[in-house]
Amino acid sequence: MAIILNKKTIVGYLLARRGLDINALSRNNQTALMIACEKKVPLDWIEAILQKGGDLGINIKDDYEETALDKCDLYSKTYQLLLKYGAIENRNALKMKDNMVKLKSLINEINR
Repeated sequence: MAIILNKKTIVGYLLARRGLDINALSRNNQTALMIACEKKVPLDWIEAILQKGGDLGINIKDDYEETALDKCDLYSKTYQLLLKYGAIENRNALKMKDNMVKLKSLINEINR
């Protein structure tokens, strides 16, 4: 919830606690890492979650069969960071199509 509300101080406090289950699941079976990626929080927040250590569950899938990596913009800094920590690319046709739509939109915006 602290991630959703953009409360960096609370996120930092929670990450510092011993015994924190970094892979606790939301109603949609999403981890804190998934939510952070989906909400496009600053990269240092993502790094703090990843540096928590232990079993990161980086490749856990939610109810929509998506991982944290699937929730990132393709080839963003967050995407690259997750790959560095062992995320597995799960490119499917729909995900690739979604990114192509974003790319075409960006190209159209640049060419205006």
